[in-house]
Amino acid sequence: MKARTIALALLAVMLATSLVVEKEIAYRVPSGASPFNPGPEGTSDLVNVLRDLGYDVKVVTSWTDDLVNLSPHLIIIVSPEAPYAEKEVEIIKTLTSRGASILIADEGTLSNKVLESLDIPVRITGLLISFNGSPISTVKTVLSGRELKVIYAYASSLQSLPTHDGSLTTIASSGGDIIAVIYEVRGLRAAIISDGTVMTNALINPANPLNHNYVFVVNLVRMLCPEGVLLIDGSKYRLRPQPPVGLDSPVVSYLDPLARILGLAVLFVTLMYSSVSSPTLRDRMRMRPTGPKRYSGYDAAIKLCSTELAETLGCKDLRKVGDVVKVLEKAALISRNDRDAALRMLKALLGVEEY
Repeated sequence: MKARTIALALLAVMLATSLVVEKEIAYRVPSGASPFNPGPEGTSDLVNVLRDLGYDVKVVTSWTDDLVNLSPHLIIIVSPEAPYAEKEVEIIKTLTSRGASILIADEGTLSNKVLESLDIPVRITGLLISFNGSPISTVKTVLSGRELKVIYAYASSLQSLPTHDGSLTTIASSGGDIIAVIYEVRGLRAAIISDGTVMTNALINPANPLNHNYVFVVNLVRMLCPEGVLLIDGSKYRLRPQPPVGLDSPVVSYLDPLARILGLAVLFVTLMYSSVSSPTLRDRMRMRPTGPKRYSGYDAAIKLCSTELAETLGCKDLRKVGDVVKVLEKAALISRNDRDAALRMLKALLGVEEY
């Protein structure tokens, strides 16, 4: 009886751990120029730099109508990895119509939909520029009359449309290829840079006046928005696997797999011990119709087999001890990969009814 209770409790704990500790947290992190990415290609340091300058920085995880209430003064988009939906573009358009400036740093073409919706006469070609065979080069960039030597590491060329209103000023070019411009028209002020790496952690550091990339980004933001609320898009980046390597990796990277492995190991040992210490298989077979609770782990298997996962768990035949163990092993395996299934099994074990 005691062994059966322990096995049931351990299986419930293991399933609960699978629900509490998300695999997304343990194994996947934002990629690219995401403001949540602290790696060299991320823009988490950009967020910190702007906050240190006194800006109220908000990272956008979803473009919703609620953002209109924030009354932002500047929108920053850096190398998005997913396209913008019509609704998202309309929200950005609404924000700029209410006075928000926009800064787009992107070597790809996904930002063109935003540029087109705002009637900005610039398109990003996506054609990468080669600087004497290398994608990396220091390019003279003039901002507010000051000449800076800014490092571009993955620049493509910009195309300006032949006819447009307003003022379009080139601030960086190389060999006839336009790299960065500023556009102003009827209250809208926009900066377009054909290289998102300019604003990444790798190039914005060190954050001091000797780093021209840092100086360029800070002064460009100040020109577009002296103060106020800044929105930085963090919604258009994929998640990539993050293997837990190195002793300095976050503890959460190890918590999920360790909890599940230990849970499986202890559960297996408990079941094996109870199988050895309990009556013989022939006795159990004979007693099954009147006393199923005498079997170690049998109650847990019966509860799990009452769910819609019965067929998947192999619940058709529970006459042998080995069948009980297999059902529990399958339940543990499924719980590791299917959060919803784990939740249903946990409710079955705890006797929670659906309403």
